[in-house]
Amino acid sequence: MSACDNHTQAGKMEAALKAAQKADYKGDYNAAAQLFQALAERGDVQAEFFLGDLYLSGNGVPQDYAQALKWSRAAAEHGSTAAQFTLGKMYELGLGVPQDYVQAHVWYNLSAYSGDEQATRKRDQMRLKMNRSQLEEALRREKAWLEAHR
Repeated sequence: MSACDNHTQAGKMEAALKAAQKADYKGDYNAAAQLFQALAERGDVQAEFFLGDLYLSGNGVPQDYAQALKWSRAAAEHGSTAAQFTLGKMYELGLGVPQDYVQAHVWYNLSAYSGDEQATRKRDQMRLKMNRSQLEEALRREKAWLEAHR
């Protein structure tokens, strides 16, 4: 594929993402879900996040925590701080996963690294619910994640 083809393809994906976001904003969740799905399957980080969010809320798709986890994790692994926050919430509340304050802390803290104040508050709230060994485990997991994603 030539540089021109790559540029054209990127432009099409950007236009599709904008169309999906517009549909989402207008409340046309079915259309948004279809567009986000196609983009997420091609590895678009923003689409992965939005698709995970749709599955979490049940807007435009049946509520499905397993799919919410799948797409939120994909976006989080690609660096989406919003998806990292979502994973923190899922683990904190036990939405589709066993409730796990250690894992919630990990994801909230990773999101907080970007300066997300809400993630910082949630991380600090998690610390109040954790004992010393849980906090140490969370910090160990965060360090391992950061080293793996350099």
